Formats: sequence, structure tokens, C-alpha cells
Amino acid sequence: MKQLTPVFAFALALGALTVAPGCDQRPAHAQPTAAAAPVAPVIQPTNERLQERAGARWDDIAKADWIAAYEYLSPEQKKATPIGMYLQNKSHHKYENPKVQNVLQNDGKNAILRMTCLWTPVHELIKTVKLEPGQTLTQEVEMYETWRWADGDWTYMRAQRPEDFFQEHPELLKADPQKTASAVESGAK
Repeated sequence: MKQLTPVFAFALALGALTVAPGCDQRPAHAQPTAAAAPVAPVIQPTNERLQERAGARWDDIAKADWIAAYEYLSPEQKKATPIGMYLQNKSHHKYENPKVQNVLQNDGKNAILRMTCLWTPVHELIKTVKLEPGQTLTQEVEMYETWRWADGDWTYMRAQRPEDFFQEHPELLKADPQKTASAVESGAK
């Protein structure tokens, strides 16, 4: 076998280095294609989305995850109630079995829904209350919640007891909640 002369070996190596990078060159006008970023679906202010948000918020409350529940507040509520103030006295109550019953109104900007849950006071002083056998402090409560569309999703504004809610909204007192929900649902889509 013949040995390569040093000059020939050098020329061969230099040629390989010169040709190899040239094989990967792209024309000047070719641009590398960037992977398209996934586009998040646009959320619409539907009754279904409202019920989903309200249900998720109440799931957090039932788990006593008050920090997660705080994130559902509207921007105005967060500004008016810093998280430290919001968390005060939250451990004095226990909520169980929350149910979003129906949407009463939804104009795409503001909405009202009816929900129920079991509420039990658990403050230390409750231990001093003498109950008759079979008696409990747990009660089912009904609330009417106002939600507002803000920052691209439904945000929680406030809850009211039925007596306060219907004093403020007497027109809804006469309405059948199931019929109201059906009519609003078909109009909100």
C-alpha cells in the first residue's frame, strides 16, 4: 500500500474541511422555520364556562384551598381585598357538597347563578354549644353569586343570601329558576 505524501494528505484534509461546511449552506433568502406556538382557544362567556368556573372555585373552597379560591376573584375584588385580609377567619367554616344549581342571568358581561352547599361552623367556641341528641350545626345554604367577565374569563364578585338577593332583584323572585336558566342559556350561546 502506498503512503500518502504529507503535502497530498494536507491538501486532502483541507479540501474535506472546505467542502463539508458548504454542503450545509442554505440560500441567503431561506429562513429557518420556527415551530408555530400553540394558540390557546378563545374562551367564550357561556353558561357552561360560568358553571365550570364556579364549580372549580367551590371545589377549592370545599378543600379549604383559599389561596386557589382567591384567584377567581374579579380584579376589583382583589384590589379591595388583599389576600391577607381575604384569608382571615376562613378556618372558622367548613363547606361541603357544593352544587352549582343553575344560571339565572348571563348577558356575556355579568351573570348570576344559584348554588347550594353544606355549611358547618368550626370555630373553637362552637365546642361550647350544647346540642340535643341528633342536632347539628351543619345546614344547607343557598346563595346567589354574581360573576363578571374580566380578563378573558368569568371572575367572582360576591354571594348573597336569598333574602338579600331577591330584595335587590325582585323581578327574579317570580321567575321559575329552571325556565329562567333555560331561556338565558339559549340566549347566551
